[in-house]
Amino acid sequence: MSISRPQQLLILMDFFIGPQGGTERQVHELITNLDQQQWHIDFTVFRWEKNYRGEDVEYPVEIRSLDIRRLASVRALLQMVGLARFIRKKRIRIVHIFFNDAAILAPFFCKLGGAKVITSRRDMGFWYRPWQLLALRWSNLFVDQIVANSEAVKENTCRREKFSPSKVTVIKNSCEAATFLQPAQPGFREQWGIGAGDPVIGMVANIRRIKRYPDLLNAFTLVRQQHPRAWLIIVGGGGVQDVAEVFTLALHLRLTDRVRFIGSISQSIPVLKHFDVCVLCSESEGLSNAIMEYMGCGKPTVCTATGGNVELIDHGQTGYLVPVGNVEQLAQYIVRLIEQPELAAQLGKAAQEKLKSGPFSTRTSIQAHQDLYNKLLASA
Repeated sequence: MSISRPQQLLILMDFFIGPQGGTERQVHELITNLDQQQWHIDFTVFRWEKNYRGEDVEYPVEIRSLDIRRLASVRALLQMVGLARFIRKKRIRIVHIFFNDAAILAPFFCKLGGAKVITSRRDMGFWYRPWQLLALRWSNLFVDQIVANSEAVKENTCRREKFSPSKVTVIKNSCEAATFLQPAQPGFREQWGIGAGDPVIGMVANIRRIKRYPDLLNAFTLVRQQHPRAWLIIVGGGGVQDVAEVFTLALHLRLTDRVRFIGSISQSIPVLKHFDVCVLCSESEGLSNAIMEYMGCGKPTVCTATGGNVELIDHGQTGYLVPVGNVEQLAQYIVRLIEQPELAAQLGKAAQEKLKSGPFSTRTSIQAHQDLYNKLLASA
């Protein structure tokens, strides 16, 4: 009996800084869970970031860098020509592209190499500029399929990039149930000076303007007027200027005695299990991994009604949705959940059940990717 050889798959993305980031975590799960008897994976990045070289995590594949830092450069062109040759030489059948620069520059050359081309969209295009949209519309001529992580992202991609809905597949972010079995971090309240009965509000998000941290701090000011013993925990890192702006605002609002900046951490679950209310007040989201973590831990969520958030949170049933920028409503729902712990527990449990019963397991996500890859191979 003959044994079929694995199909050649290339994962291509702008950069990779380990499995902590949202997209990076999904790529990590894809690489480590695809059936290696069916798929032989090559992994290539345009560039290394923040001195990361992939040494801290074991992968079944080596990460290769093209050292492309500017799209409009002779080096980028030469590397893309070399990539096309590499794809043809290794007989790579499918290239799956993540992130923006690679989605703009690579599809033509991947198609030139003879591969089927997939790109992923995982946000609502907050990064779009007019020239980028034009470039994407041209590059998309050489794309066989786009993978979106929510219905909202699919609609946005089709509308703004003028891409056919029939060629967009929605595969939700994966979030394995075992992740939520981690215990709460021991001694957390004592470490940060939080009283045993003090309400804890938390947000897990990188400190960037799109996350609208000023809204969170202003809402927390209103919350403290009714609950002066409340605490705000901020989990996430960011650029020096962004972090400085948020910290300066906390000083201005006289909140520093009740706000704790935890910074970026590799495992957020043990920390957020100490939260009584979870918040995400971004102005744009694709499908938030943070909200999925809140739900998996059985925590009530108050978040903005943007992008894929509305596909995760059912208003009044698994949490609360507020308009982007509505600080007063954000504060009102936080106060309601602090004052009604039975309601908070009810919403959190309903959210946990929704996550368990939805299409969010790693197995479901991996199978959906493999089905898509096989569909494209069958159409070759």
